[in-house]
Amino acid sequence: MVSDPVQWLTQLLALMGYSTQVTLTPKNDGGNINHWLEIDTTGWRSDQIQNLIGHEGAVIDAIQYLANTILNVRNTEENYQFFTVEIAGYRARRMAQIAKIAQEAADWVRTKKRAYKIEHLTPAERRQVHLLLQAHPDLKTESVGKEPHRCLIVKPANS
Repeated sequence: MVSDPVQWLTQLLALMGYSTQVTLTPKNDGGNINHWLEIDTTGWRSDQIQNLIGHEGAVIDAIQYLANTILNVRNTEENYQFFTVEIAGYRARRMAQIAKIAQEAADWVRTKKRAYKIEHLTPAERRQVHLLLQAHPDLKTESVGKEPHRCLIVKPANS
């Protein structure tokens, strides 16, 4: 069983050829604690950072998926811990984009009084939209479909 997320990610990065430090910061994420694992990129070239992020975040998403799967392998659902892997502000920028997408969807649903489909989100990004919009009692969200074509639907709560 893996007990130290920082050590686990540091070792994974070393196996990938990246010798670096990782810091762990707990953040409140809509009532849940989300553990941010931040990769120190001091002294890195921009191509090294981009390679670790990957095309449209594919590499960092895969690392984050591994972190959430491996670091929770023995946890029960009520003890599940969420991990966000951050590098060079990528996650923070992407979260701001997702918040904007969620707000635009909410505005559209309120104006049109119809459901709105948001496609091409990772499971973590869909979770972020669910958390952002749960504070709006006039809206309802649900994820539909199967990966890799799963999408999120935002609709009026009374529909």
